[in-house]
Amino acid sequence: MTTRPRAGERPRTGPRTRRDTRPFLERHRGAVVAAVIIAVVVAVSGFVFIQATAPAYACSSIFNPPEAATPSGWPQPDRGKTHVNPGTFLTYDFCPPASGPHNTT
Repeated sequence: MTTRPRAGERPRTGPRTRRDTRPFLERHRGAVVAAVIIAVVVAVSGFVFIQATAPAYACSSIFNPPEAATPSGWPQPDRGKTHVNPGTFLTYDFCPPASGPHNTT
């Protein structure tokens, strides 16, 4: 489609050749900011998910008492009641643990 030139203008003979000479980051600032925000949200979400699903402790074996347990339950050895810093990974002799080091929270 050819348009009429205005008074005093020459008609165009081809496509426009004007290029945007601004630097890449200046031309695409909005897209770059959006990509950085999305990357940060994904990274934080991944970190929170991994921390939330990580086990707080592990056990060497599962405690299975015999069927004829006493009325007060089946005794386990006393492993103490010391506190450890939150986030410390603990390994107990039996699961579920009845005593031993534990987080303060």
